[in-house]
Amino acid sequence: MKKIGYLLLLIVNTIVAAGIYYFAARAYFLPIMAIYQVLAIAAICLYAFMFYRHNTEIGKAKMNGEDIEESVLEKRRKKLKKCMVFGFPFVFVVIWDYIYLLLLADSPLFKNILG
Repeated sequence: MKKIGYLLLLIVNTIVAAGIYYFAARAYFLPIMAIYQVLAIAAICLYAFMFYRHNTEIGKAKMNGEDIEESVLEKRRKKLKKCMVFGFPFVFVVIWDYIYLLLLADSPLFKNILG
């Protein structure tokens, strides 16, 4: 997929994840926040693991004076992009919910703006 395709897929996945979260919260399905937090933490850990493993292998190859094939590098980049596209919508939703709950929900200024 090209860069625009990954960006559109990230946006669509974020909208879907946010919609599911919103409707589950409206239906008083309270474990949804914990579920999304676990998925967000898992996505961050998986991405960090894959990123550092990828860079470590590149560093080892450079130290030995070897070059890694471009096809292998491209395959790893695609894995990182897929991890980001399918994992980070949960991170975005959880961060947005934290911002709302911690900064906006009890703010008198925010209540005055909404009516």
